[in-house]
Amino acid sequence: MALDLLRGENTEERAVSPGSRQEVGVDPGSPVLDAKPVERQVEARSSDDALSSMVRCLSLTSSFVISGVNTTPALWAGTNSGAIFVYTITFPPRDKRDTDPVQCVLGKEIHLKHKAPVISIHYPVSDPFEAEPKGLEYPQRVRISSEEQFKVFTLPSLKPYGKLKVTAHEGSRLRKVAVARFPSKSDPQHEGFYMTVLTNQGDVGVYSLPDLRRQLSVAGCLQREDINGISSLVFSKNGEGFYLNSPCELERFSLSAKHIVAPRCIVDLPEGARPPPEVAPEAAAAAGEGSEKEQVPQEDSPAIKEQITEVQVAEGRSGGRYC
Repeated sequence: MALDLLRGENTEERAVSPGSRQEVGVDPGSPVLDAKPVERQVEARSSDDALSSMVRCLSLTSSFVISGVNTTPALWAGTNSGAIFVYTITFPPRDKRDTDPVQCVLGKEIHLKHKAPVISIHYPVSDPFEAEPKGLEYPQRVRISSEEQFKVFTLPSLKPYGKLKVTAHEGSRLRKVAVARFPSKSDPQHEGFYMTVLTNQGDVGVYSLPDLRRQLSVAGCLQREDINGISSLVFSKNGEGFYLNSPCELERFSLSAKHIVAPRCIVDLPEGARPPPEVAPEAAAAAGEGSEKEQVPQEDSPAIKEQITEVQVAEGRSGGRYC
């Protein structure tokens, strides 16, 4: 069914609250894998204070950050050093909006151990083949993507639900991540939400949520040397991708079986509506000469004339007199 639409391990991170309380444990529903795959050695990153505090992505949501009963407006900020800061937003009463300011207080923090830049934060994360995201139903999950791996946390406890190490397993780094809706080609009522990604090698992939299983992989969708194309690529909500093939050319591709890029259309024209095709002067002259040759009568040979005369005399239709 996934192809018709297109187509966990133990955590190393720690979640820290403002009171310096570390969150431990793994979500019981997490698809934890017993067999650990072979991992590549990832180079250590330099801790440059000037670049580590740079914000790479923002996400404004209303989620279960404080408790699992009521949602709280929150601003998620991912930095260049693998840190995610969750700020809770408090609005003053309606009658005091003109005088009291909106307060933004740090609620929770997540520090990724590999310290890779955080490039995408998505909330809420729906279950596989769910018609719509859960919305305000409990439990809630948030997906955090860095340049090296995907990570899914359960809210509000921030317990790790699952992760996938892309750099350690495949040797590539993530550049673009988005969540798209993939409707079924055979059943329009059936659809699923999947994660579309682009790596620095120009490969495009589709992963399921929240178990982070690969559903589709397109190797070499973009050339790895095409830095402008990789940096300019954006994913749509329907599983399509757009990037700059040149400074004045926009290229489009689709990962969905429902939305295709090849045009499928015909135009029915009544008889005689289409203009006659233009004929080249040389072809017209050649056609004219051929018609003239056909109209010129050919002169009969003497033998044929004698046979015709004998037939006419025998039938009594000769123009001459009988002797």
